[in-house]
Amino acid sequence: MDDRDRWTDIILQFLEVALHEFLYVWKVYPEDAFELRSMYRLPVHMCRHPQLSDYLFSILIGCRQWIQTGHLKCLSVHLLSHGNTVLRVMHFESNWIHSSSQSKEDDQILVHLEDEFRATLIAIAATAHSCPLDDTEGSVHTFRVLAETAENNEPKIDIQNIKSAWILADSFLQKQVESNEKREIVPVRSIGSASIPLRMELYMESSKC
Repeated sequence: MDDRDRWTDIILQFLEVALHEFLYVWKVYPEDAFELRSMYRLPVHMCRHPQLSDYLFSILIGCRQWIQTGHLKCLSVHLLSHGNTVLRVMHFESNWIHSSSQSKEDDQILVHLEDEFRATLIAIAATAHSCPLDDTEGSVHTFRVLAETAENNEPKIDIQNIKSAWILADSFLQKQVESNEKREIVPVRSIGSASIPLRMELYMESSKC
């Protein structure tokens, strides 16, 4: 496994934990649908239902090639009302950068990255308090995860990456978000340093924050 493969797996693991935590704090499912686990020296909430866990995992595996090649522009979680109105959107944007790290420093780099991931999960948990739903918006009914790739870089559809085919961006939801002139972009957290070969930006879109 080369360095890009290894870092891709690290990103995928973090995104999986982040998606579960995000669904928990926004109460998409009942609290007892989640169980406490420890990741990055932090208690996190992971859904205990196999179907949802498998669904999220399959989405991320479908994105793996795009992440590895740098073609994934953004992974977004849309929180939807009963009428499929977009209430909030959490965006995860990542890209590869040149790193000054050396192999002998890998342990220190991973410790630093673990600190970054822990702080980011705490910031994700705070979004439900810093950008809460108001009475006119109702409650979150369901969610949709969308992947946006760089133009002309869609992987060829075959049996190996067929799962990627059903997570291409939903134009209806995108247009609904883009047409909202009152939407606000709220920064959540940035991950990155000279020693880490990746940079990630997290931000939330809302018309109510």
